[in-house]
Amino acid sequence: MRTDYDSPWKDILETYFQPALELCFPRIARQINWSKGVQLLSTAPVMVLTAKLEREVDQEIEAFEKSKRMKYITHMERRGLEKGRQEGRQEGQIRGQQESVLTVLETRFGEIPYALREAVTATDDLDRLKQWHRIAIQLASLAEFEARLQKR
Repeated sequence: MRTDYDSPWKDILETYFQPALELCFPRIARQINWSKGVQLLSTAPVMVLTAKLEREVDQEIEAFEKSKRMKYITHMERRGLEKGRQEGRQEGQIRGQQESVLTVLETRFGEIPYALREAVTATDDLDRLKQWHRIAIQLASLAEFEARLQKR
């Protein structure tokens, strides 16, 4: 059993193609002879334009996109952007947790030895950093904290 999914879209295109073009590209729409209507071939409206009109259409589309600050990005670019955002959020969480560990240690014990500071900032395991944060709050001395790190 085959269901016709194209007909409703073709009906919409036939009905609204001219008004949409008039709204978005009025100068070009005025140059088109609409008396023949829109003929749909397959699922997309097709018009044969002269070379001059085709250049004008391209210029109008470019101007419209610039005016709306529209940027076309591909699916892969969108995926890359989202992946970059996720990595940025994760990196921000890691940096924040590193700072939290160091802040607790400095607040409780004063100056932190360089090697210990380096060990904390070199760690990018968020769970481990959270564990270190809890330990930094609970232990009685900086020496105990360093000893715990040695055991890992």
